[in-house]
Amino acid sequence: MAHHKRPSSTQTRSTAVKENFPGNLVSLKKHQDTQTITYKIRIDVDSQFGTPRAFLVKSPHKEKFFLQYASFEAQNNQIIHFDCNSWIYPIEKTKFGRLFFSNALYLPSQTPRALKELRKEELASLRGNGTGERKEWDRIYDYNFYNDLADPDNGPQHFRQVLGGSKSYPYPRRVRTGRQHSKQDPSAESRPQAINLDIYVPSDERCSPSKLKELKSNSIHAVLHFLIPEAKSMFQQSSMSFESFEQIFDYVL
Repeated sequence: MAHHKRPSSTQTRSTAVKENFPGNLVSLKKHQDTQTITYKIRIDVDSQFGTPRAFLVKSPHKEKFFLQYASFEAQNNQIIHFDCNSWIYPIEKTKFGRLFFSNALYLPSQTPRALKELRKEELASLRGNGTGERKEWDRIYDYNFYNDLADPDNGPQHFRQVLGGSKSYPYPRRVRTGRQHSKQDPSAESRPQAINLDIYVPSDERCSPSKLKELKSNSIHAVLHFLIPEAKSMFQQSSMSFESFEQIFDYVL
C-alpha cells in the first residue's frame, strides 16, 4: 500500500511496470487545496526474490506529486515500511527514477550486497558532478562559494569580493545553483531579479506551497513597509518621479 511508489534484495533486482496510477483506490481525502490519495497494488516477483529493501519510482505523469510512504506486505504477512516524504517529478524531466530505502538499519558489514550498490548510486546522484545549471526537479547537494553577492554587469559600483573559498576563509558555502557567470567578472555568478524567490533548493528542502505563499506575502509587506516612508521622504526632498518599481529599487537599494 502506498500514499499517492529498483527493488533490491540479497539476491537480485526485479522490475514491476505499472501504467498510470496502479491498483485499487483505497481512500481519497481533501483538505483545502491538498488531495491525499492512497492506492493498493499487487507486485509479483520470483519466490526466491527475498525481502524488498528498496524500490524505484518512475512517474509517467506530467505533474509532480508528493509520496508520503509505502508499505509492502509479503506473503508471510511481514510488513516492510518505507518513509518517503519526497516529491516525485515526471520521468521526462528527471530522466531517472526516484529510489527509496526501507527503514531497516544495517551495519556496514551486514548490509546486503545489492543494497550496497544501490546506496553507492544514490550517494553519487546526490553529490552531483559540479556541472550544469540546477533545475527545480534536481536532488543534488553540492556546494559553492558566495560568488553571487555582486552584480558587476550593472556597473563597477556593484562589484563584491567572493565570500569563502580562500585559504584563510574557506567557508561559508551555499548550495550550488550553476547559474551563468557575469560577463564583466567571470568569478561572479549572475543574480536573479529582485523579489525573485525561485532560487534552486533541492526539491525536498523547499518550502511547501502554503509556506512559500506566506513567505512571498510577508516579503512584499516588509518591502512596502520600508518603501512607503522612504518614498515620502524622497518626494519631500525632491520632485523626481519614478516610472516603475524597478527604478525605486535601484534608487533605495
